[in-house]
Amino acid sequence: RGGTRPCVGRRDAGMVADATEFLWLGWLDPQLAFRYDDEIYDDVKAFLAGHPVLDVKPERNGARVGAFVWLRKPMTRDQFVRLSRKLYHGEYRISVDDAQVPNPKCTGRPCPRWTGPSKYCRGWNIAGHRSWQWGCAFDHPLELRPTHGAKYSLEDLDWYGAKMGEISKDFLRSLPFMSGDGYCGNPRVVNVQRVTNPALEQLYKQRVAFLYEKHGFVVEKDLWHGTHCSALPELMTHGLQPPSDTAASDKCPASGGKQLCTTLCSTQCVYCVRAHSWEKCHMYGLGVYLADLAQKSHRYVRAPALIDPDSIPWIREERAQAFAEASKLKQSAPPQKVPQGAPAAEKVYKGVASGEQIEDMTGKIIGIVSKDVGPEYELKVSKGTVLKSEAGVAWSTSGIEFVLEQEKKVRRDPSATMEAYHLQRCWVNLKGREVKDRKGKTLGTIMGPKNMGKSECLNLDLGTTIRVMKSEAGKKWRVSEKAVSEKAVHPSAGEAKGSQGPRDELSSETDRSSHDRWWMYSMLLCKVCLGNPFMMDSDLIAKDAMHDFCWCQDPQDALVRAEEWDVARGHDSFFVKGQQGDEHQGLGVFNNEYIVFHPHQVLPMYKIDYVLY
Repeated sequence: RGGTRPCVGRRDAGMVADATEFLWLGWLDPQLAFRYDDEIYDDVKAFLAGHPVLDVKPERNGARVGAFVWLRKPMTRDQFVRLSRKLYHGEYRISVDDAQVPNPKCTGRPCPRWTGPSKYCRGWNIAGHRSWQWGCAFDHPLELRPTHGAKYSLEDLDWYGAKMGEISKDFLRSLPFMSGDGYCGNPRVVNVQRVTNPALEQLYKQRVAFLYEKHGFVVEKDLWHGTHCSALPELMTHGLQPPSDTAASDKCPASGGKQLCTTLCSTQCVYCVRAHSWEKCHMYGLGVYLADLAQKSHRYVRAPALIDPDSIPWIREERAQAFAEASKLKQSAPPQKVPQGAPAAEKVYKGVASGEQIEDMTGKIIGIVSKDVGPEYELKVSKGTVLKSEAGVAWSTSGIEFVLEQEKKVRRDPSATMEAYHLQRCWVNLKGREVKDRKGKTLGTIMGPKNMGKSECLNLDLGTTIRVMKSEAGKKWRVSEKAVSEKAVHPSAGEAKGSQGPRDELSSETDRSSHDRWWMYSMLLCKVCLGNPFMMDSDLIAKDAMHDFCWCQDPQDALVRAEEWDVARGHDSFFVKGQQGDEHQGLGVFNNEYIVFHPHQVLPMYKIDYVLY
């Protein structure tokens, strides 16, 4: 019913409050399913003759059409009763319901959508700060949602299996990775785990079946999603939820302290009450954002975990095997000669010893030195060679310090966030950071860097100006650890020779953290049902033109140019086509984006852990 003729849409419709400005009408004439919103507005206005209308928002549910109405002035209870008895089009009885939020009629009652066949209500975390029609006056107790009590499991993929190779290849399809904090590096996959959650899988299948029946087809894709790493267990348990229109409060125990712009809570949270506003976020509405490039999703990954690489089984096994081979070679290797006059406390090599274990900058063992060949070292395991000039830069020996031709070499931390070093690869704004010289003396605080060709002009608060070559960043000067919070220092060739360089100032705990632990990032690879996606390949008319969209609705008024919206069947997601540099700043995107507004259309499939180096 409702798809063939107008009829009652809500059997419990009514009004308890003394007055209301908001109504819901339905179900209306099913022929309106093929009409534009303006025609629905005219139809509703005719039914409400005598009650001035401020706004009408259609609710399209297949062939059934309802409408949320905002009146210019409140309607009394007596007026409401007379209107609810009025026949629609002179012959049909439809529902007239009080839609104000909060609503005394609904207080304390569970939402029928939350507990009904759809098992989801978009209004559970929408207060209606701007999109007034999406607020829901019913209660949404978390113990009644379909994933309450759900559990997920993680299963490591075979490191040498076909699926691992397929995921890794797609993950590394576009490099390098740029983090939201400005750090830039190349990723190295550490582990891939299969996510299994029977409750989410069942909800996903039901949603796919519904959309297939609606359209006769569905579009499915494997897409990437990045977010705060501490939120991943919640997403793997209850699914990826479209965001709220309420800002997260620092006082909230569930949403505070996670650098979130919107709350994770429902509308019943007593802490999160402030309206979320445009902050260069949610460019295409309050939906779940996904990408077909892991590089793009990485920009939104935050709070990586500090881990011991030996906690990863395959790394532990690989190192143990290489150590055993290195031990055998060292037993047969001739003793190293120490040049005269060398300090007794340090072991000095004229070159890397045969049998030394070689690691790349991710800590992966790439071989063992078998012999010295001119300007190169020949590796036994990899059957390859590495240049001597790259020692301590592109590779390290056994992760320990050693003296090579009187120059101290220190292995780099593959995922350090020390901006002073990474300025060589990713020049970022260090305004407000302290600057020290090679001896650790504080020179001042950076007031504002300016690009000057190959160098930077650092304006310090001491009234001085220092010119620093970009290539020397992290070698002849550095940002103090006190201002950065993390370590990993990379001295120049001359600092180790008779000078107290930055590396020597580190404590043993800092040294251990820098050399033995990695910053590990995580993101999800999801199976996504896009249903019948709507493609957008042009700029927005304003940066915040679609920010308040809570559902997949007609966006043509917010776009410079758009394809025709399917008013009969509607669309279930947005596909934003990347313009590859043709977009105007802040009005379009470079790479593709996908936005989904229903959590059951996204199924987390794999969790990918990785480091940057």
